[in-house]
Amino acid sequence: MLVSVQPGSTSADCVKAGLSVSENDKVGVRLQGTVQFNSRSVKATASGFTLQSAVCENQRTKQKVTVRLKPETSAADCSASGLKIRPRDLVGIRLVGSVAGS
Repeated sequence: MLVSVQPGSTSADCVKAGLSVSENDKVGVRLQGTVQFNSRSVKATASGFTLQSAVCENQRTKQKVTVRLKPETSAADCSASGLKIRPRDLVGIRLVGSVAGS
């Protein structure tokens, strides 16, 4: 499913947008956006979702990095893992994980 957000938004709610999930479902999420003018890092944080892997790509330079994640992680820091960015670069992030138990 595609979830559209307002320009300048920094979050999206897949469940509110209609994604049906159950506890322990495996889920993949692809994010895409433009690096803000004053940003020095690119990070993704998931709520209700335990990340297992993240692949970040600067779509201008085609550089990709895989973020090493520990169990029970809910955030991936692309920049700290070596992704080079400049303001206004288009960045894509693919998150894979499972729905957290309630």
